[in-house]
Amino acid sequence: MASSNATNFQLSRMMGRIASLQRTYLKLALKEQLDIEVEWYFFLHAIESKRSARKTDIISYNLLFGPTTGIDILNRMIQAGLVTEAVDPADKRARLLGITKEGKAILRRAQRLAGRIADSFLGR
Repeated sequence: MASSNATNFQLSRMMGRIASLQRTYLKLALKEQLDIEVEWYFFLHAIESKRSARKTDIISYNLLFGPTTGIDILNRMIQAGLVTEAVDPADKRARLLGITKEGKAILRRAQRLAGRIADSFLGR
């Protein structure tokens, strides 16, 4: 049993290191090749996966940031023309996000880049 726990721990550590390295490579590649932040990639993906998404839900869904940081990132994405924002008809205090045509194009390019990076880590 102890051997199994040690093996699981080692495997977990290796997976964590690979994930960390992969995220670092992705962050650098997205900035260099597409001039976007890695967080933009994750947010664009989350927004596109929903038909209409509340701003607070996107931030909560990603669990990467505090509310203020998440809102700042989304506001920069809105200013860059990748995301739209509208008042939620069901709750005038809430904001709904949508992905623009340009946002979809950037997301597709980012997904291809992320795929190439994943392939390089998996030895393809």
